[in-house]
Amino acid sequence: FERDFDCNKPSESKSLSVSGPAKTDLQWRQIKKWFIQNCINQINAPICLDGLSFYYAEGKGGIRQSDKGAVRYLQLAIDQDYTRSYGSLAWYYQNGAGVEKNSKEAFRLFKIGADRDDPYSQSNLGWHYEFGEGTSIDLKKAYFYYSKAAENGNDFGSESLKKLLEKN
Repeated sequence: FERDFDCNKPSESKSLSVSGPAKTDLQWRQIKKWFIQNCINQINAPICLDGLSFYYAEGKGGIRQSDKGAVRYLQLAIDQDYTRSYGSLAWYYQNGAGVEKNSKEAFRLFKIGADRDDPYSQSNLGWHYEFGEGTSIDLKKAYFYYSKAAENGNDFGSESLKKLLEKN
């Protein structure tokens, strides 16, 4: 995950990345403090809801790990039509984490995100088309979505595209 938690507050224009090298407990507490300071007045802002889902997913910043908690906040972000949350929520349905496993729902959510140019959703949608998970196998569509993901800088999309081309 890489998220920008600035919540569109001009006075707090810096962004915060939660990806990269492993974080210490102190760093996670600092990230949580920054997150709370920047999102507390805008807790219903979709980017903040999406960010809060990460804390539940990872059990970071003093928040107990809870897939159900992550799903709850992702759904709230989706209720406000936040594009990046579609792919994240789809992952939970694909893996049956915090919700009942449902490949068709995962496919549907990845499709929404992919059609809105989210590279994570594009690469995962390509995988669904390649292996017929939640849909029928369609290698042309797999190629299309892997290519879009690769164009948008997604490593999984690039690697999957390369493997697909080697196989066919």
